[in-house]
Order: sequence, then structure tokens, then C-alpha cells
Amino acid sequence: MGGFVGELLIVFTALYDYVLSNPLNSEFKFTSDAVEKFLVDWMKEFDFPEGTCVIKMKEDIQMRVSDSEGGLDIGVSATQIATTLKNPAQHQSFGLNFILKHKKDILINDHAISEIFTAISKVSLMETKQTKPLPEENIENY
Repeated sequence: MGGFVGELLIVFTALYDYVLSNPLNSEFKFTSDAVEKFLVDWMKEFDFPEGTCVIKMKEDIQMRVSDSEGGLDIGVSATQIATTLKNPAQHQSFGLNFILKHKKDILINDHAISEIFTAISKVSLMETKQTKPLPEENIENY
């Protein structure tokens, strides 16, 4: 239900609620930076195929804010995009649309939704370095 992103919302909400159920963890903060690091490390480690974490929108989102030097302000842009992603009407996917419409009924934490969408937005806005081609192997050197 909701694809990969829907599963992230369900799992992180469950983890967040479980951690906060213990009074000793009342200072715990669920941040987009932690989710971003987890997603990048996890998806690289287990070699997820490209296109695993995709959100299909009804319309393109063109919210990119520049910083003082004219470059892309990833933090502010990601926050704006995440705010738009929280709107169920923006989603083409029935499952993700359903989860967001009924988040209170299925107990999806609104804070988790914001942080996960912000993390996904940050990762999508980052420029990835082009991989260098491997040098031609010379079989005669073996």
C-alpha cells in the first residue's frame, strides 16, 4: 500500500511511536537528516535498483530556492517540496494518496510524514557525481 514510500511511512511511524513510548526517550528527535542518511546508506549498501524510491505526482513540482550565492538551497527547497508532497491530491499513486488521506485512521504520524518527505526531497535534489568508466582490462597482464 503506497509502494516503497508508503512502507517507509508505516515503518518509521511505528519506530517513532515505539521509541517515544518509553519516557526515557522523550528527548528523541526524528529528523530528516537522520532519515536521509539512513536512506542513502541503506539503498547503497543493498544495491537497490534505480527507481525504487519514486513518488509519482500529478504535476511537476518546480520549487527550488536559491541561496545567497545563487546556488540551490537544498534545505529550504526540500522543506517546500515536502509540504507539497503531504497533500494527497498531488499524488498519482492510489496507495500513497489513500495513506495520506486516512493518516489519522491508520495512525501515521504527521511528523514522520514531514521528515520522510523532506529526506526524500533532499536526496532527489542532490547532484550525484558521474561514475567514471572502468579502465579497459588487459588480459595479457595476468
